Amino acid sequence: MDKDFLAEFDLDIEVIQRDLDVCENLGFTYRVYMEDKMTKESSMMRAGFAATNLRRSGSHALLLGDLKRAQQNFSAAADIYARLKMPYAIIMAAFVGTTPKEWSDIRFWQETKADDQLIDSFRHQMAYVLLAYSASALPKSNLASEQWIIMRDTLEAYRTIPMGTLGLPLGNYLDLAYFLDAEITRKRVDAEEAILPFLMSYNSAIRHAMEKHYHWRRLALPFHPIEPDVFGVLRLFQNALILKSRRKTTLVEIVESMPIGRQSKVLLLNTMRDLDQAINLSQDFDFDVKA
Repeated sequence: MDKDFLAEFDLDIEVIQRDLDVCENLGFTYRVYMEDKMTKESSMMRAGFAATNLRRSGSHALLLGDLKRAQQNFSAAADIYARLKMPYAIIMAAFVGTTPKEWSDIRFWQETKADDQLIDSFRHQMAYVLLAYSASALPKSNLASEQWIIMRDTLEAYRTIPMGTLGLPLGNYLDLAYFLDAEITRKRVDAEEAILPFLMSYNSAIRHAMEKHYHWRRLALPFHPIEPDVFGVLRLFQNALILKSRRKTTLVEIVESMPIGRQSKVLLLNTMRDLDQAINLSQDFDFDVKA
């Protein structure tokens, strides 16, 4: 795949390739050993290490144009997060293009956990479930709509909680969900207004990351130019625009019209193009996201 556009970003491709190999190997190794008969805490820790490394290796692979490898790693990460009952699995699954229907059901994520503290720590991640439900084109039953409203009202209390690597307020995710499901919320939110915080935050992160030249070249940073917290949301947003036929404006047109840096636009548009191609070709890949 043509990745000539990466030349202007002055990245050390060889170092990133090696890091991809290391993270991928660590991820799949931890996934094997997380099934050992050990304490629940130890098993969950290994699962967390596995998912984190597979998430990073997926971003590396997508950046370098290895679409099949990217989807395999994101799919594996999604499976592990789901087994941990962490709704972040939905963001990972957005890269694969296949999300099990039960993942948009609040009851799937509310199965009893042994540790009450885990329930509290994952509670704000229900915003991802809300977003996935809002982006779905499936008919909504009365029960599903009732769950949506309960979830929405609960999450409103957590509006200022920072989410993900970029620390965007949970309220930004709610506003995006309101745009995608206006028939339930009865709130009018413009598409540009709903997606603007994600694009502006990404643009700021890219600008600051590139200023740290040594670390940027090697991507030795918490933030990744193919940041799943941003691109997973963009995938859900893009799919909803298409499936719901909410408006004729496309995500590409929205990105191009935004007051963000040229390099951010290049990364956003090229990565979304690659994701579209990867998901269109995914029927030839021998994997799937598991529930």
